[in-house]
Amino acid sequence: MKGRLLLVEDEEEARCSLVRTLERQGYTCLTAATYDEAAAVLARETVPIDAAVVDIVLGDDDRGGLRVLPLIRALPGKPRVVVITAFADVSRVKEALNGGAAFLLEKPFRATDLIEI
Repeated sequence: MKGRLLLVEDEEEARCSLVRTLERQGYTCLTAATYDEAAAVLARETVPIDAAVVDIVLGDDDRGGLRVLPLIRALPGKPRVVVITAFADVSRVKEALNGGAAFLLEKPFRATDLIEI
């Protein structure tokens, strides 16, 4: 096993596709589609995550993923965060990077790009 990842992505097809790819590479994936689901996953998990992949826009919540970042950054070990988005406007990108994101991938991206990060 390479590590435990939290994947926060509201689009079910994209989430399932990324999980399949990441699990084939040896990662264990925890998933959420909304801020509330991500908060619940993080609150109940006793084994730390190693990294997170977070979509900035979650459904109608255009800052949902950004609100997840402080929850992740407060975890032991400060897991690395990759934010993904189809809406890479400057203010959201700056907020994500200032909020602790280490990388930004703009949709559409190749799963191999994510794995390399």
